[in-house]
Amino acid sequence: FINTSNSKVKNYESLKYAIEVIKDQYPQIKVEHMKDTVATEINYFFGKVSDDHAVTKTIMVYYPENEKDNTNKVAIPIENQNVGEFLYTFPGSLELEQGTNYSIYFEVFDNDGVRGAKSSKSEVFNFRIKSEKELSTEKLKQQGESIQGISESLEEMQESNKDLEELSRMKKEKNQLNYNDKKKLEEFLKRQKQQSEMMKNYSEKLKNTLEEKTGSEENKELKEELKDRLERNEERLQENEELLKELQEYADKISEEDLMEKLEKLSKQNTSEQKNLEQLLELTKRYYVQEKTQKLARDLEKLGEKQENLAKQDSLNSLEEQEKLSEEFKEFKEEMDSLEKENDALKKPFEMEREQNEEQEIQEEQKKAEEQLGKVNKEGAKSPQKKAGEKMKEMSMKMKSAQAGAQGDQLNANIETMRQILDNLMIFSFEQEALMLDFKGIRINNPAYPKQLRKQQVLKEHFQHIDDSLFVLAMNNPMITEGITSKLTDIEFDINKALERLAQNELPQGTASQQYVMTNTNELANMLSDVLGNMQEMANLSLSPNGSGEGMQLPDIIKAQEGLNKEMEEGVKEGEGKPEQQGKDKPGEDGKNSKEGDKEGQGEGEDRLGEEGSAKLYEIFKEQQQLRQQLEDKLREAGLDKKNADVLNEMERIERELLEKGFNKETLRRMNQIQHRLLQLEEAVREQEEEDRRTSKTNQENFKNTTQDQNLRAKEYFNSTEILNRQSLPLRQIYKTKVKRYFESVEN
Repeated sequence: FINTSNSKVKNYESLKYAIEVIKDQYPQIKVEHMKDTVATEINYFFGKVSDDHAVTKTIMVYYPENEKDNTNKVAIPIENQNVGEFLYTFPGSLELEQGTNYSIYFEVFDNDGVRGAKSSKSEVFNFRIKSEKELSTEKLKQQGESIQGISESLEEMQESNKDLEELSRMKKEKNQLNYNDKKKLEEFLKRQKQQSEMMKNYSEKLKNTLEEKTGSEENKELKEELKDRLERNEERLQENEELLKELQEYADKISEEDLMEKLEKLSKQNTSEQKNLEQLLELTKRYYVQEKTQKLARDLEKLGEKQENLAKQDSLNSLEEQEKLSEEFKEFKEEMDSLEKENDALKKPFEMEREQNEEQEIQEEQKKAEEQLGKVNKEGAKSPQKKAGEKMKEMSMKMKSAQAGAQGDQLNANIETMRQILDNLMIFSFEQEALMLDFKGIRINNPAYPKQLRKQQVLKEHFQHIDDSLFVLAMNNPMITEGITSKLTDIEFDINKALERLAQNELPQGTASQQYVMTNTNELANMLSDVLGNMQEMANLSLSPNGSGEGMQLPDIIKAQEGLNKEMEEGVKEGEGKPEQQGKDKPGEDGKNSKEGDKEGQGEGEDRLGEEGSAKLYEIFKEQQQLRQQLEDKLREAGLDKKNADVLNEMERIERELLEKGFNKETLRRMNQIQHRLLQLEEAVREQEEEDRRTSKTNQENFKNTTQDQNLRAKEYFNSTEILNRQSLPLRQIYKTKVKRYFESVEN
């Protein structure tokens, strides 16, 4: 205390005071974490920071797991005030190493300028940045789940269509809907809305997996078509929801006639949507099978490289490492079993010529390598390891080639089917036109009227066959778009209307519906004609970079070569089974047996083969010669003839050996080697077409920073309200403490 005094008065007044030291508190931080429900590799964070004076800095720290010394820091912009909030998206635009586990945490600093800013850390979050293989596997898994979800929704939609038919029938039979009928309508509309929302959710998830950059180039066009279809499907679902909303809100207000019209419109939309969804589902399943096949082929190729590298590196070559590779190949076989089941579930499965004998041989080679490594004999293990690796890579190339060949065969079959459908559609169009003219020239009381009505029923059945055929074709052909499906629904609707009106003796209205059938049929024929032209153009495209050319394509040549190899193998086996014809010891003029003479002049082999064997051999020779000429033409078009002259020379040598040696094991071995070289050549041609350095293009893409967009999306995951923008007031400490407690209670 202080006493005041002067010359007159001593200790007149005492003034008491005290000094209290308030310790500067550590800043506080609280972080919430949410994972994106669609893109599961994206993580969102919502943080709250506060300090008794002011927060100056907030950072995000990340590092590879168990490598705390290798930290990286990212500044998070935040206001210099007592309380603040932030949103952060991880990994955002950060370039992180794939297949690595990362740890991250957030740190906040206060404004202590005397002893240095104090900091507080959040909890540590751990994440794995998936490798390309893991992403591809996860993407396929998500696609499978979305496909299953759409399939279940489609089944529910089929049930809803039955309910809608029942409601329409009930409305026609009754002049006015009673209370129970209206309740049924309300429940139906409610179920329809729920199904529509579920379908949109599955559709969005599937579209997101297709938008990712992973995937093979071979299926790029189908992938883009599926993305476009899913977007258009979402738009149609939105339109359907608006109609459902209108029916829900105004079911009691709109007139009975308008209600019937809207129910018919809803029925028509549902029928068209059901067909579109069935097609979309089947096309997505086919894309899924194709993508999985390509993924397994790539995985097998990488596994083959690992197997070969293990044989080359003595320091890494061990029983443990070999067992890992054997286990990976076992997993590959299990995936192939699963793929076969998924392929069989397609309405029109792909021809998957699985090389089970080669799979068995690979496992046997791996087992031999394990036995040698178990005896610590690395040199003895190298040979089976190398053979296993080579067989894996060869099998991978065959898988890729087989899929390309299957797609080509499918396209040719689709072209033939489309031609037949177009022919039938034109016949239907002419018959419908003739029937329409007959109805226009007839009266209701004419005895021939019922007969003409039966003709319209027969035409309806004929069109149903066309519809079914086109729908089956649409299941494996993405060129059959929603416009075509919608046109089919319109024609079917108008045929039913024509039958209904003509049966009720409404002749003018019935012929008007027939006219609509005619118009829509002609428009459909025009659309299908364009599709057929596009399909034929695709079939004529060559694998050469200039995209032109006729004749056999490279996959066809490879497939034909494989067929020749099998014929040659059969001929060799037949020859081995007849030693008396090929190796009979027969004395010659000089006392030597005929076997020795044959070694010098094996061109004299036709007598040993017989007429049937010689004819078969000559056919193989002619086909081998034609394949070489076709390949030579294709290589010349692609500008690769000089680089691959040795392949052509080897094929020419095989032709000579076929004439000179007949069915021979050495010739068969050379033909199998040619098959392998052709598979490698196909891969080289594909890589050349994808090589970006061969062309120059201006920039056609606009890049933008998506971090802000991600932060906006992050807000959807946290029910957060913007905090008040408040400044530090010049209050006494007791009131500052009360203010802080108040805001903390409000925020909690």
